[in-house]
Amino acid sequence: WFLCMQYWLGGTDENIEAMLRFLISRYAGVSEWRGGTVPSPIEYPDVGLYHPDLADRITVDADELPVVENPIGRVGLLLMRSYVLSGDTAHYDAVIREFEKKNIQVVPAFAGGLDGRPAIDGFFVQNGISNIDAMVSLSGFSLVGGPAYNNTDAAVETLKNLDIPYIAAHPLEFQTLSQWSNSRGGLGPIETTMLIALPELDGATNPTVFAGRHGDGGGCNGCHFNCVAQEKRAMAPCYERIDGSSVLVLGKQFGNVFVGVQPTFGYEGDPMRLLFEGGFAPTHAFSTFYQWLKRDFDADVILHFGMHGALEFMPGKQVGVNGADWPDRLIGDLPNVYLYACNNPSEASLAKRRSNAITITHLTPPVAAAGLYKGLLDLKDSLIRWREMALDDPLREELEALIKEQADAVDFAEADLEDLWMKLLETEDALVPEGLHVVGR
Repeated sequence: WFLCMQYWLGGTDENIEAMLRFLISRYAGVSEWRGGTVPSPIEYPDVGLYHPDLADRITVDADELPVVENPIGRVGLLLMRSYVLSGDTAHYDAVIREFEKKNIQVVPAFAGGLDGRPAIDGFFVQNGISNIDAMVSLSGFSLVGGPAYNNTDAAVETLKNLDIPYIAAHPLEFQTLSQWSNSRGGLGPIETTMLIALPELDGATNPTVFAGRHGDGGGCNGCHFNCVAQEKRAMAPCYERIDGSSVLVLGKQFGNVFVGVQPTFGYEGDPMRLLFEGGFAPTHAFSTFYQWLKRDFDADVILHFGMHGALEFMPGKQVGVNGADWPDRLIGDLPNVYLYACNNPSEASLAKRRSNAITITHLTPPVAAAGLYKGLLDLKDSLIRWREMALDDPLREELEALIKEQADAVDFAEADLEDLWMKLLETEDALVPEGLHVVGR
C-alpha cells in the first residue's frame, strides 16, 4: 500500500504506469504476468518551480528559470503540483507565455497539498521581504487548506507579510468551456463557493476564469482564442447626454484627474430591466463614458466612489464573466478601485466579482435622533395636554380642533389622535445623517 501511495503521489505518467505494472506483477490473475521487474517510484520535490522551457520542466533552483530581459515587473504564479506532475499544464503554459510576451518575469511555483505557503516562503520571499510585485494563484482554491480545510487567518497573515496584490484566477472544474460560455449564470453554486468566495475571504481580488476543457460541443465563444459572432443585442433606449449629433461625457478635468458623472443605468423608470432581460446592451451614453475614459482620456485607473454605480449591474453572467459580458467589455483591463459603504457587503461582492473592483470600505455617515422643531414641537405640546386632559373637560373639543390644524400645517394626515401621537414619537426618534466622514481620517 505504501509503495502504491509513493507511485500515486508522484503522479507523473511514468509513476502511474509503474504503479500499474507493480500491481499486475503482484496480483495478476494470469500467472505469467506476475513477478516482472518494476522500476521504483521516481521522487519529485514537494515544493519547486515549473517552466515549460526547462529540460526536466521542474527545478528547485530559481536561477534555472528562463530570464526575461529588462522586465517591467516580476509576478509569482502559484500552481497545482498534481497538474505539473501529470503533465496537464497547457493552461499554465499559456499563462506563462502571455506574461512573458508582456515582458514580465514569472516565477511559477508549486507546493504539495493545498497549502501555498511553502512555495511562497521558498521562492517569493527573500530575507523576509517579498521579491515579486504581484502574486497570481492559478490553483482555483483558497491559499491555505483548499475548499475543505480553508484557513483564512493563516492566509491573511501570509498576505499581510507579502504586502502585494494577490489575484485569484481559476480553471473551470465542473463544466466545459462551451457550457460556461453559453450560460447566463456563469459559475454554479459549488464553483462560486470554491473558486470565488473562499479566496475572497483570504483577500484575493479579480476572480478570473482563465482555462477549462472543451466538451462535446466543441469550442467556446468566451475567450479571444476561439471567437464566434455574438448574438445581436438591442440598445436600451436613451435620451440622456445626446444632443442629436454627439454623445456627451459630463465631468471636469483637474490636471491628470478627471471627475465624471456616470450615466444612468438604462431604461427610464425601470432600470433593472436592463440587467434581468439579458438581451439588451447599455445605452450609447453609458458605453461612450467608459470608452472615452479608456481611449481618449487614457486613464491609468478608475476610482468609483459611492454606493452603488451601475457598471457591475450591466448585462452578462452573474459570476465568472467573460469578454462578451458588458461589465468586462466596458472596464476592460483598467484597474478598478471602488470606495464602497461598509454596510452593504452583498452588493460590494457583485462589484468585485462582475467588474473586477478592488473595494475599499468607508464608514456610513454618523447619525443622530431627528428630534422635533418648530411646528412639530407645538404639535407635541398640544398632544401632551390633550392626553392629560380629563375626558369631560369642556376645552377638549377646542384643543382637538387646534391639534388637527397643527397636524395639517406639518403634513401629518392621521385622523385618529392616538395614531398621530405614535407617528410624532416615531418621527422624533428617527435617525438622520449628521454630517459626513472624511476619507482617510
